Amino acid sequence: MAKVPEEMVHQTTQRAVEATNFGMNWMREMTERQIGQTKGAVESLMGATRRAVDGFNQQGSAIHQHSLLLAEKTLSNSLEFGNKVVRAKEPQEFIRLQSEYMTKQAELLAEHAKKLEQSIVQTSNEITSMQKEVRERAEAE
Repeated sequence: MAKVPEEMVHQTTQRAVEATNFGMNWMREMTERQIGQTKGAVESLMGATRRAVDGFNQQGSAIHQHSLLLAEKTLSNSLEFGNKVVRAKEPQEFIRLQSEYMTKQAELLAEHAKKLEQSIVQTSNEITSMQKEVRERAEAE
């Protein structure tokens, strides 16, 4: 009779160990699956972040180039104006030269502002597109 309770204890212990192992295996599989999904989402986010940073760098580079070009044109325009003013003989000629100079300067600034706006809008659209892509990937996973 002593063997029956001993066997029951052994069987109960064995079942408890099996249930624990099953639970641990299930938790391990679920955790691995979650880690895989999280890794995919993080990689997608990092890719979008890299593209956004590249976009900002490109935009910054474009702004830098446009600004240098504007400075060159403005300086050239100013030097040309200075050369013409020195040769002016009549007050009306000075006023005409000044008017031409101011018109050129205004046109240069307007052109620069337009290019800057286009660059910002383009970068903004690219970032919005990347955010949408990341959101869609995250929702798919």
